[in-house]
Amino acid sequence: MPTFLCAQKNDRFTVNDVSVGNAALEKPVVLITMDEASLAEQALITANTTNYLYTNQSFWSPSPFASAVYATVLYMESTGYCLNNRVHIASGLRPVINLNSNTQVTGDGSAASPFKVI
Repeated sequence: MPTFLCAQKNDRFTVNDVSVGNAALEKPVVLITMDEASLAEQALITANTTNYLYTNQSFWSPSPFASAVYATVLYMESTGYCLNNRVHIASGLRPVINLNSNTQVTGDGSAASPFKVI
């Protein structure tokens, strides 16, 4: 079940907010996790070419995935499939910028009308 809650304050990376997080983040950009990808209706071992994550390019997610043989992480293929894979091939990364809930945006998140912060 996807979650965005951090039980420990030292795991809540913020840029300068010590009341909510740890103020240890120098830049407010991180790599996308599977929990975040699930908000775009991306599911494991499922192709989705209609969400904003699909760009016909492969990329890694830092989300760990259990394997009996290898250490694996989640991998988005250029075909739109989300799989677990050993980190053994060159591929891209996908950054994420987290915004406050009161941030105003335009657009619907589609390729034709992407979200834009106003």
